[in-house]
Formats: sequence, structure tokens, C-alpha cells
Amino acid sequence: MPVRVVLACVIDDNGFILVTRRPPGVHLPNAWEFPGGKAAPDEDDRDAVVRELREEVGLSIRPTACDAVASTEFAWPERRVRLTLWMVRVPERPPILHQAVATHRWVPPDQLRTVPWPDANLPLLPALLDRLAHDVRR
Repeated sequence: MPVRVVLACVIDDNGFILVTRRPPGVHLPNAWEFPGGKAAPDEDDRDAVVRELREEVGLSIRPTACDAVASTEFAWPERRVRLTLWMVRVPERPPILHQAVATHRWVPPDQLRTVPWPDANLPLLPALLDRLAHDVRR
């Protein structure tokens, strides 16, 4: 059974996207990723996104601010995960508290493919980029 992991594509009012770097001493140390983490077995994914953003980067959002974008499964030799990416729009770029990440940066959508993502995250990018392009055309 794969571990359920929720990830948040946090977008500021200028369209920049928050990416975070994993701290040393954890699985995939120093890798860049969307903020997020494991959902508890009895926890709704949307609630997990809200909790993970609060715990990891100190960002408080309402559950209604989350919109699922894409899911994928990935297996390493030691574990399997089911990743679900959620889009979260924030009215302005909030201060980010480094509670569970080494550092962060805000990147424009056209630079997302230049971020050195873990292999597990790569299948999520096409759906996210398509969604972002669709939102811009609206």
C-alpha cells in the first residue's frame, strides 16, 4: 500500500510558485520540491494539505483554497508513495517560516522545468503546467 503524500503548488498574486528544499538528514536530502507531506491514514487529503502547509512553512489557508491538480504513484526500493498535487492561491506572498524545510524560493511558472525535482514529482509537472496555462487564458 503506498504512503499518501500531499503536495501544494502555492501560487502568489504575481503567479510565482513556492518551492522548498528538503533539509539534510531526511529521505532525498537537499532535493527541491513542492511543500507537503504524508497524510494520516484517517485524514482527508484536503485537510492534510492545510495541516502540512501550516507545519512545514507556517502558512495558514482555508480548506476551500485547495484544488486538486494531479496524482501519480512512484516507487523507490524502500517505499512506494501516491503523490497528489494541490493548487493553492494566496493573495500575496506570505512570509515563509522554515519549520521543516532548509530553504525556499519563488519561481515563475516558465522556470518550473529547471528546478531539480525528485523523480517522483516529474510526472506531476505536465498537468500542472497545462492547468497554469489554462488559468492564464481565462
